[in-house]
Amino acid sequence: MIGNLIPDLIVDHAVIVDPKVVSCFTETHVAQMVGYLNITGLDLALLMNFKNARLDWKRVLRPQAPGEHDIPDLRR
Repeated sequence: MIGNLIPDLIVDHAVIVDPKVVSCFTETHVAQMVGYLNITGLDLALLMNFKNARLDWKRVLRPQAPGEHDIPDLRR
């Protein structure tokens, strides 16, 4: 639990995964993932949409402060 927010799934303490069943992703969905990333300090989140027969997904990266690494460290 992060404040009042609970990520659906955190994989290997490295990636936040948020499954959805929506017609399309909105800026609100992306903003929620950016909030999770900022709070946890993780670099990568995946939004996954199971609404249609074909899986729709979106990768969300935590905004980097100047001087921070540009590539997410997925080995943590």
